[in-house]
Amino acid sequence: MEVAYTQKALEEENHKLDSMANFDPLTQLLNRRSMGANMQQAWESAQKKGTLFCVVIGDIDDFKLINDTYGHERGDTVLVKISSILTSLLREDDAVCRWGGEEMLLLVRANLEITRNIMERIREKIHDTSILDNGTSVTMTFGIAEYRPDLTIQQMIRLADDRMYQGKSEGKDRVVG
Repeated sequence: MEVAYTQKALEEENHKLDSMANFDPLTQLLNRRSMGANMQQAWESAQKKGTLFCVVIGDIDDFKLINDTYGHERGDTVLVKISSILTSLLREDDAVCRWGGEEMLLLVRANLEITRNIMERIREKIHDTSILDNGTSVTMTFGIAEYRPDLTIQQMIRLADDRMYQGKSEGKDRVVG
């Protein structure tokens, strides 16, 4: 009986450690290390089998203003709600991580057209959802980079980031790619 109890306790602790090692504690999205492994696997599969994928960088528009106006606790609530929307609208094979602050990095295992459609649905859902208690909507801008054999993962991330900033300069709340 005591051995079974000890084994169960050990399994629970291992599960907690695994969660701490692989997920962002606030949003419960993958962390950068876990996303790196997912992206490496997608890149290798694309190299060997020709499967397509896209890297997407998303940034919450005017997030500093949200924190300054409503406080960091409310900003955390926004991050959690947006993370929930992202995970609910992505497919099982796709992945999303908290890349930093209010930036999210997504791995969408599809071509550019399908990825753009998925991201547009996500953008619309975020825009149409009353995320702040007072009914104020929050928006996100997304940049997409599609896999090409001549690009490394880091180059894809940079390209997606450049496109996201292009979307910000063009008025925010949009998908560029």
